[in-house]
Amino acid sequence: MKDKTPEERAQFQTSLMKTKLSLDSGQLNHVQAINLKYALKNDPIIKSDASKLSKFKQLKTLQKEKDGELKKVFTAEQYKQYQAFEEEMKEKMKSKMGQQ
Repeated sequence: MKDKTPEERAQFQTSLMKTKLSLDSGQLNHVQAINLKYALKNDPIIKSDASKLSKFKQLKTLQKEKDGELKKVFTAEQYKQYQAFEEEMKEKMKSKMGQQ
């Protein structure tokens, strides 16, 4: 995902969420806007020369903000599913990092 544009990353995330969380059209518009907003905020961090730890901390802070915004859009059940999906993705990333 590092070599994708913010718009491509946001579109990818939105497509995944639409499928995984069964978003309605109203939710979809909100989620697309939130994903794009944070993809644009994340982009300079991802491309910076900062240390991996520094990038991780900055991205984690933005992710918490994004989660707060998404929580307002999702139903309680969707948010639970979203959190489970996020956890699954973190585990995949950890295992990928461990293999390098």
